[in-house]
Amino acid sequence: MKRLNTLLAAGLVFTLASCDALTGEPDLPIPLDETMNTTGGFVRVLSVESAAFDVFDLAAAKYEFVGEVSDVNNGADAESVTFYATYVTIGSNGRPTALPEVAIPAATVNVSSMTPNATTGLPSATFTVTLNQILAAYSGQITAASLKVGDRFDIRWQLNMKNGDSYTNNSVSQSVTGGFYRSPFFARANVVVGLPTDKYVGSYTFTQDAPAPGGTTTGDFNSGWLWNGVPSFTAALSVSGANALIGREFKATPFAEYGVSERTYTILMAMDTQLNPLYATLSGNVTTGLGCGSTIFYGPVDGAGSFNAADDSQFSLAVMENAIGDCGRQPTPVTFTVSKN
Repeated sequence: MKRLNTLLAAGLVFTLASCDALTGEPDLPIPLDETMNTTGGFVRVLSVESAAFDVFDLAAAKYEFVGEVSDVNNGADAESVTFYATYVTIGSNGRPTALPEVAIPAATVNVSSMTPNATTGLPSATFTVTLNQILAAYSGQITAASLKVGDRFDIRWQLNMKNGDSYTNNSVSQSVTGGFYRSPFFARANVVVGLPTDKYVGSYTFTQDAPAPGGTTTGDFNSGWLWNGVPSFTAALSVSGANALIGREFKATPFAEYGVSERTYTILMAMDTQLNPLYATLSGNVTTGLGCGSTIFYGPVDGAGSFNAADDSQFSLAVMENAIGDCGRQPTPVTFTVSKN
């Protein structure tokens, strides 16, 4: 309890409010009316249907999600959602190189063509950006034949309002990008080799290789164990609905000592065309529901973690603790040995 009081005194934000409409108990960081009055509008992601490009089936490759448009007048002020892409490749020196985002939208969805969500009544649609649309926007600068495993497309979307205003990933607060609102305006679609769906599923034991050290949020403010407050725990791995090609999901509780609700995490397990592992890490930043003025996230570690595509008995998972460096502490990579039961 002493540690809890100390962390609260440092400005810890601990959100207990919840909403069952999206993923069980996501954070509701600020009231909806306040968000509408200060943000203007957003595109809430309800589910991700396709999140990666299969290198062996690029003709059908697409990024796709189901979402709804919300503003202070229930979507009536919004005009369209436009999608833009940036191509990023890994050079021979191992460093990413990006082609500048093209000004031509890869895709546009008009709000007038959307249908009301059966539950909320807000304009809703399946938003799709195909690889072919992205390549067309780049006007021949890149081709499907030039793509390789490890390349990616950073996809940004923008909500355009009838009054000329627009909102995208650099014009919204973190409170809108995650939790209940889940409106990041941004996603990464990696070029990957698909992992067989019968591999890395079922019951696994996650063992943290070492406690998070002092100088980290987990090490300073609780036991040093990232999930469930223990060094080892059992969880079920399943194929990710958002990224069936290389994604595996499990549930665990961060900062369990503080009564934080359980979260769902997606692991990305990427390999090259020779089935050599590239990484096994989280797909993106996941909020812990705690923070010191900002938010403590668990997130991915670039190029870290390993696995064997033919033997799913064990793998190494890499997690970035405090991914954006909140509470005056630096992001710190933490590894787990994950073994099949």
